[in-house]
Amino acid sequence: MAKVQLRRSDLTGGDLPGVCICCGAPTEGFTRTVFHWSPLWIRLLGRFWARAFGQQVRAQIPVCDAHRNHWLWRWWLMRGSLVLIVVPSLLAFAYFESGWWLLPAIAWFGLSLCLWFTMVRVSAITGQSVTLVGVSEKFAKAVEESRANAPPADDEEEEFFGWGAE
Repeated sequence: MAKVQLRRSDLTGGDLPGVCICCGAPTEGFTRTVFHWSPLWIRLLGRFWARAFGQQVRAQIPVCDAHRNHWLWRWWLMRGSLVLIVVPSLLAFAYFESGWWLLPAIAWFGLSLCLWFTMVRVSAITGQSVTLVGVSEKFAKAVEESRANAPPADDEEEEFFGWGAE
């Protein structure tokens, strides 16, 4: 999996190459999503504070038909498994004294980590750019090629991405 830094204008304007961000297959379809990011110390305070003090960007992402619901099914699987695994294990902890209640909670945590590290996600959002990790190598290469072939949009982006005068 690759890492790519995109301009905010690329994400909102649909200017990304027609390559699936997940698998690298050619595509003409886009899906809308919202990326959220906040520093780790804010996330440790809780989800409310991460949303309140973090940053977000709405994006139109190129995806093939197989990955149209890339983020949606992961969200449902993580939340659904939380209800189906962790809640019963907490009830078992309350009523039984054996240590077996911990195994389902560990399984849910492992599933969540696996889903998290295999999805396309944000590693940073700044005023001008969004850094995505877990993207397809083909998508990262297509973005690099499209940048090499296209002039920058304005002087501010020229300086930020290193194009133009030294």
